[in-house]
Amino acid sequence: MSEDNQVPRPLHKKVWIRLRSCFQWILGGALFTANVAILFVLSFFKTQKQLDSFLQCLAAQMIWVSGIKIQHEGLEHLDRTKNYMVVFNHINFFDHFVMFRTLKLSKLRGIEKESHFSWPVYGTFLRRIRILPIAPRGDTKRALESLEKAKIYIKQEYSLLMAPEGTRSKDGKLQPFKKGAFHLAIETGVTILPVVFKGMDRFNLKGSIDLHPGPVTLSILPTIEAKKFSKDEVGELRDLTHQVIKNALS
Repeated sequence: MSEDNQVPRPLHKKVWIRLRSCFQWILGGALFTANVAILFVLSFFKTQKQLDSFLQCLAAQMIWVSGIKIQHEGLEHLDRTKNYMVVFNHINFFDHFVMFRTLKLSKLRGIEKESHFSWPVYGTFLRRIRILPIAPRGDTKRALESLEKAKIYIKQEYSLLMAPEGTRSKDGKLQPFKKGAFHLAIETGVTILPVVFKGMDRFNLKGSIDLHPGPVTLSILPTIEAKKFSKDEVGELRDLTHQVIKNALS
């Protein structure tokens, strides 16, 4: 856990942080809802590539509300004319907004729990902007269907945000990686772009509503060519990627 979350604070400081954070969440929720409505309408008239600038606008608003000050390094490893599988250490709800705003890749899309696609309006919105549904854990048949859909996205030159840990970290530490993303990378030959968040755990951690505005660094690491690995080497690709991100964090 980050130092900021370990050091005891006076009661009045805790109350102020909680009140400010509640205001940020309420304002952020209102802006997010308004943007979802606008993007939903635009999705009927704009191509997926044309929607990118509007998604950038949404990301910028959410970052402004949060108080995150983005710093970045390693942009020389990024070629915005290519599509990637972007893998990252998943910390909190704001990870995706920071990546959308910083990477600025064409047709960059994330994944979302399949159950969210059944929600009224929001589920339709997710489909309209081509967010990729991910099957529930343990459902092998649905997982294979998700994998096939992801292959289609990559063939259509989408870049996908993939969190190989499978969930947000509770303490900011890197968790073991699952193999799913790396099966997809090898089968499609898509280039892996490892990305590392530094300081995001000080801003917010899973299970807490408190936000601590300040600098967050997004480190873009050298790419990894999945096409150099065979289907029998999924574990090796997973372990290599995990080690690269772990080294960058340490």
